Amino acid sequence: MEDYKPLSKDWITEGTIDLEYKSYLLLAYLKRVEQKFSNIELYPPLRDLIDQYQSLLSLREGQDEFFEKAQKNPVKVDLEKLKIIYEDLPGGQEWMEEINRILEFSIPRIQSRVETGKAIYEEIENQINLEPVGIIPIDQSQGILFLKTRELGYVDVFQFKIEKMDYQGSPIKGIYTKFLETLKKGFSTLENLKTKLIDRYQWGEVPMAYFINTEYWVPRDSTLMPIAKRKILASVRV
Repeated sequence: MEDYKPLSKDWITEGTIDLEYKSYLLLAYLKRVEQKFSNIELYPPLRDLIDQYQSLLSLREGQDEFFEKAQKNPVKVDLEKLKIIYEDLPGGQEWMEEINRILEFSIPRIQSRVETGKAIYEEIENQINLEPVGIIPIDQSQGILFLKTRELGYVDVFQFKIEKMDYQGSPIKGIYTKFLETLKKGFSTLENLKTKLIDRYQWGEVPMAYFINTEYWVPRDSTLMPIAKRKILASVRV
């Protein structure tokens, strides 16, 4: 299978501005996305799609200002007035019309794939259950995640930590995970495994622990973990 390769952030305005060429680039990219979605691999393609969709909408909404700047060529600097002098580039109107055609071709196709990805996301999110393991501590900002593996009788163990941060003046929560090991569960309970991990890693306090239970197996790193992280952030009090 072809490896996933995202589009450049400025793919629509860089290089050759031609509808046929840009549509070829876009359709090839969307084919790569569809291959990932067919294997239930949502990330990073879904995030990239949303970013591309929002960028194209912003370009379409602010195209008058963008085109006014883009179709002019800086020719000299007026040091007395401290400003740059521009001249109109030839073919500016045709260039603008071609960008418009590319936008009209691209936006609905990207939007359609975004909706497909979100539908897959919601289906998986609805079948993921966060099940607390053992005692629930007062401090829930860090702890252990148990995930079923594709091989029966084993669990992957992750350590997680939630931190508050500032993003553009607003407080948000971020979650960080670290893979610890894969354990053979056998007849042991998850509470017993949690106790063994506390002793092995010499955690002084009893950490929060979740079993991320799913009705069916989905790819861990590209789908399960990103969705589980969001569910944890929504449910944990920090």
